[in-house]
Amino acid sequence: MSENRLWNTVTGGKHPYGLIPVTELSGGSFEGKTIVKCADDLYLIGGEEECVLYERKTGRMQRPEEMRETAALDGFETELSFAPDCILKAAFSEGTMKLGDEAFAVKVYEASEKFYLIEEENGDVILADASRFLLYARIGGEFIGGYLEV
Repeated sequence: MSENRLWNTVTGGKHPYGLIPVTELSGGSFEGKTIVKCADDLYLIGGEEECVLYERKTGRMQRPEEMRETAALDGFETELSFAPDCILKAAFSEGTMKLGDEAFAVKVYEASEKFYLIEEENGDVILADASRFLLYARIGGEFIGGYLEV
């Protein structure tokens, strides 16, 4: 993962918090994909090249570009962590996510009422659960978890 700038920033060279894949959606169109449960009916699903959001209740599978882009996080500042002893100041502004001293070009999408999908320009994604302050990410092809400081 060392060639991925976002990975290096969020992990700070430490082993990140992992996410446990689920098997409850195995088979069919989900075969060969990694599935992470983010809420009762909401899943991040990663294949070789892309990551999609799946809503089980409606059966809807969405790529980031199919969601409504939002400026809801513009001006939002917090701290976040994806690895032990690696807490980063995070700030969002128009098309940019600043983590510590690093800035990343991003698009922010409203995934649902309390979930925001942040897509970095190389396709890495972070799903922020605004109700529980949890983060689910697929960065450099790996699923990792994190949290927002309140």
